[in-house]
Amino acid sequence: MSRKLFHIFCFWISGFSAFAQSYDSLFTSEDQLVSELVQHQEINSLKYRFLFADSPKSIDSLAEQGVNFESVGSDYYSEIFSDWSKLDSIQQVFQGSELEFLIYDEPSDFQGVITYLETLNSTGDFVLASAMASSNENIILEAVSSHYQAQEDYKSWLSSDWKFSAVLITIFLFLLGSVGMVLFLLILKSKRNREEELQKVYDELVVDPLTSLLFEKDLAELQAIGSEELKSFFPNAPFQKPLFRQVLINRIIGLNKKMKGDFKDKLKHIYKKLKLTDDTKRLLGSKKWSDVTTGIVQVNEMDLVEFLLDVKKHTNSPNFQVRNQAGATLLNLSENVDLTFLKEQTYPLSEWQQMHYLRIIKYVQSSKALKISLLFQSENQSVREFGVKLVKILGRLDLLEDLRELTKRASPEEIVEVLNTYGALGAHMEIDFINSCLKSDNSEIRDMAISVSANLGNEESEKILIELLSSNPEIPLRKHLLSSLFRLNQQVFEEYITTNYQAENQAIKKELIDPILQHV
Repeated sequence: MSRKLFHIFCFWISGFSAFAQSYDSLFTSEDQLVSELVQHQEINSLKYRFLFADSPKSIDSLAEQGVNFESVGSDYYSEIFSDWSKLDSIQQVFQGSELEFLIYDEPSDFQGVITYLETLNSTGDFVLASAMASSNENIILEAVSSHYQAQEDYKSWLSSDWKFSAVLITIFLFLLGSVGMVLFLLILKSKRNREEELQKVYDELVVDPLTSLLFEKDLAELQAIGSEELKSFFPNAPFQKPLFRQVLINRIIGLNKKMKGDFKDKLKHIYKKLKLTDDTKRLLGSKKWSDVTTGIVQVNEMDLVEFLLDVKKHTNSPNFQVRNQAGATLLNLSENVDLTFLKEQTYPLSEWQQMHYLRIIKYVQSSKALKISLLFQSENQSVREFGVKLVKILGRLDLLEDLRELTKRASPEEIVEVLNTYGALGAHMEIDFINSCLKSDNSEIRDMAISVSANLGNEESEKILIELLSSNPEIPLRKHLLSSLFRLNQQVFEEYITTNYQAENQAIKKELIDPILQHV
């Protein structure tokens, strides 16, 4: 590596020496240098002046002509000149003087000027007059020898610059897309406005006939009327148009939500007589979740039990709205609600969904058999937890045995829910399980067991609570344990406080026995 660098350095030194020698050969004397300089006007920072030594008599005559001089000791200097093309004429005025070179306004000798010109030449700031003339001659000769030929590529200004063309095409496409988008929005807006106007017109065609049928015809008369005769009550009604049928369905369902008694039966009969069920079946088979949800709502409102099999296909839909509405419809309309659709559901039940199903189950439980135990066999943890909540809310003591089996394979969250259910139902027979949970390493299970043992605990529970207190727990847990022990057995509580007379225990006792602070 060092040897390679040595060769490169030697090559650079030899090249630099050759370059310097080429200039030395050009300017072998000061006269030759001056003859080159007079062929230029101004050279970057290279100037000149004239020196008069020993106060020659000619200075007096030049001073009379208005020429200014600067005195330095016994020498006199003329002003500084930068135009080299006027050197000969100025030198005739200052006869008998000596030419002095200045580089950056500092005096320099012959060799210094040559070195400076070499530097300027290497940077392109100085070119020999002979080289400039040769270059100009070469350009002229090249132009004379070259014949003009038209270039087909440059006939069009658009094709001469591909970047400019690309920008123009991009702008054109952007403008075209913008215009297309505006036209699309205008068309969509006009179409929506037209639909809204048609809906108003169709609604006027629907309201009066429906009112007449509901208040002037009883259910028996409606059942005796045929489909075509029923349509005659809607004069000029375009039943073949989907938009009209949609308006009619929405109006019937809207009235069904407000009406009661026979009116609901009449509306359902009209719905079926007009064969609006065909629209419902079509919506149930749609690929759009909004259409499917609308179809399920129609099934639920019009009691279309013949479509329950189609609805059940959507109970495990990836769309939340679809599967939630499908489950609610099955709970409402199925004669035997076995909750199989919930057992087979793979998606987690949200709290809102559980509240929705619970409201329906509480309403239908008196008239339909609910097989809640099926939920404990589900692979879905949220479904199993929902089943435990149903046992607690519905007060199904007959399912405690099923809960006992569930705890053998339950997750911590399910065990917490089971303990909560035991506490709500007062399941004293499960105290052994509650006591075992008091010793659990899971804080949530332990805390729930402490709360439940306050009402359901026995002597074993008291011992476990005291053991937990002896481990010197933190203040929140200590307070929870003492509160449970206080409610379970006040005598044991007093004995523990007396034996363990600590400031924290006394403060917790004071809070527990104070009637004002008991519910804070």
